[in-house]
Amino acid sequence: DAQLRKIVMTLPGLLGYSVEANMAPKLAYLEREIGLSRAELRDWVVKNPSILGFSLANRYRPRLEACRAAGVDAKRVLSYATRADEFFCEITGIAPEALVAARESVLSVTAAASRARPPVAAPRRRAFSTRAETTARNAVDVRDLLRTRLALTEAEVDRVERYQPAGARATVEPKLAWFQAHLKLDAAQLGKMVVKFPPLLYASVEDNLMPTLDWLQTRLDLDAPQLKKVVLGHPPLLGISVEDNIAPKLDWLQT
Repeated sequence: DAQLRKIVMTLPGLLGYSVEANMAPKLAYLEREIGLSRAELRDWVVKNPSILGFSLANRYRPRLEACRAAGVDAKRVLSYATRADEFFCEITGIAPEALVAARESVLSVTAAASRARPPVAAPRRRAFSTRAETTARNAVDVRDLLRTRLALTEAEVDRVERYQPAGARATVEPKLAWFQAHLKLDAAQLGKMVVKFPPLLYASVEDNLMPTLDWLQTRLDLDAPQLKKVVLGHPPLLGISVEDNIAPKLDWLQT
């Protein structure tokens, strides 16, 4: 659990990654192509969890192909996974143009495969039965709240409002107050969370926010500052199902 806690705290965004479409193929590729045992790969991830945040097509495959072409040890792909291309080329002796060519080749193949997939239907918008006049008045009140309480700019308020009507000020304001007190957030931190995850404004405290926060804290044995760091690192995790997504994902990471 200590290792899992470190991984999540270093890279909170992984709670939003798909196991099937992201993490499993990425780890399987690194294990297979670099020639690592499962234990060796686990040690790499625990040592530097950020390696899970990089793309196969844009980071790992091009660098591995460039290493093979230049006769460079493939493990350097992981050793310098978080470093910029310029540093990677300098430390490995790989010509920058060779890495660029490898990336273009990989991305070309990836793009061709993506075009071959059937298009995904756009999600249907929810319909609202609220009267237009009431909705408009609520929107004005909530905009005022976001500007005064969270000091959001007009552009930030527009971004939040475009996502979905947040409801009435009378329901949004207590929710913000609870969340701010629960995680001991200042106005700037709370505003950042709302901009990154607008559904926070209409998520249920009792049915969603509180159970998710309590579960994360218990499952990862987080203290209050650690829980705050994880949530601030990836606010959308509050909209991810614990039972259907986060719990099996953490179990998978531990296997």
